[in-house]
Amino acid sequence: PLVSISEIVDAFGTLLYFAKEFYNSTVYDFIKAGATFMEKYTMFSRSDTATCSKLFFWINSKLG
Repeated sequence: PLVSISEIVDAFGTLLYFAKEFYNSTVYDFIKAGATFMEKYTMFSRSDTATCSKLFFWINSKLG
């Protein structure tokens, strides 16, 4: 399980790296929007483990 918001941001960065090469521009733009949101979110929020788990579940349901 994820324990910090930075892990979610890192995961988006990795996914974005692969998306650029393997997905079409629509999927890439969707992932980039999520990555940008998470980067901005970390600037304004200190998330606890429960919040990170909920964010992870929501993101996973959208991408999965």
